[in-house]
Amino acid sequence: MEGAIYGVTFRLGDSLPRKVLEAWLFEREDIIKTAKQMGRPLSEDEEKRLRHLHSEKVEQYLDAGHGACWMKQDRIAGIVAGALGYFDGERYDLLAWCVMPNHVHVVVKPRPGHELPDILHSWKSFTAKEANKILKRTGEFWQGESYDHLIRDEADFGHCIEYVLGNPENAGLKGWKWVGGMGILPMNRGRDGHATIHGYKGAIPVWVGEPKQSKGVTAADVQAFANAMRKTLRYRQDNLRDGIMLAWAFRPDAMEAAERLRRLEHTDLNFIRLDMIRIDSPRFREHVTALSTHNADYENFLTFVQPPKVEVGHKRIGARTYKFDVSETVVMNAGARIINVQWDFDYGKRFSSTPGFSFVRGSKKEVALGAQYEFPTGGKKRIACKVQDDMGGEGLWSGEVEVT
Repeated sequence: MEGAIYGVTFRLGDSLPRKVLEAWLFEREDIIKTAKQMGRPLSEDEEKRLRHLHSEKVEQYLDAGHGACWMKQDRIAGIVAGALGYFDGERYDLLAWCVMPNHVHVVVKPRPGHELPDILHSWKSFTAKEANKILKRTGEFWQGESYDHLIRDEADFGHCIEYVLGNPENAGLKGWKWVGGMGILPMNRGRDGHATIHGYKGAIPVWVGEPKQSKGVTAADVQAFANAMRKTLRYRQDNLRDGIMLAWAFRPDAMEAAERLRRLEHTDLNFIRLDMIRIDSPRFREHVTALSTHNADYENFLTFVQPPKVEVGHKRIGARTYKFDVSETVVMNAGARIINVQWDFDYGKRFSSTPGFSFVRGSKKEVALGAQYEFPTGGKKRIACKVQDDMGGEGLWSGEVEVT
């Protein structure tokens, strides 16, 4: 289903006692079979029953640490975490995840053209092979059955995010590092048009303002966000009342509304005003320097690498034969020098050096700033040149030449 968000759990092959697994599968299949016989998808009630069943029959055993718990080893957990994030932002959006000692939780939104079963297969297949190599073992690594749940609304989304990010601590794993994700994603809006909770930073609800810089946050926005916070599990169970609002500007009535909530309900909304500045500006440098501590002097690491400004000249010297020159290229990084020039005389969507025209050196092993090339055919040709300096700067130029 395009645009769908899923909560997913998959686990090691020995993470559940056989009797527990069989009991869960039997009851699960009974619920699914009933819906199939009636020729309809699962109802919301049936979805809730499945979630409760999974929580009651499965989660308590998983968190108890049954089985070999291979992901207690950092090397194995690192392989799994790396696989989860590898195609994040390309094939799917990874909103929250945690790698537990014997199972994995993920909140994920597949991108168009990519299906959840394929994503799961990719994660499980790759990590099983790599983990088995390290463990010097063969055979089943993951259980074949995975649990996935279609997230239906904001409350469901918030509950899933909270559960995943809080699972290590709730299972008694203090300081567990294999957990992450912002969980920030627009969900459905209410009838009044106001978004309620857009996502979570850790377990803290986050609200994100309009993209227009002229649009300030209003008292109605603050109240809608506070109302949504009251419905969250962390508010109802733990009485945690803090939230974050990100926006370009906050109107005075919004500030007053937040102050009333703080005074009357002890609800603390942290307003963060966004601003756009260049990362190479003095203002940004001052901000980063202010974050420095006795143990971490960030200013010394604040170096901005600029790409060379590539300038290419060309001259026809014969039939379909041209000389190209980049000697007018300007290196933007102070003290840097050009270390490589590459040419692509058939440039398409991606740069690919023409054979013989990368890492070219002159008679004294200096970088060749010029190149001579005979095109196989005439006509309009698109060419590109890539210039690299010894401070990591890389610039690309492309243009068209009418070859005769």
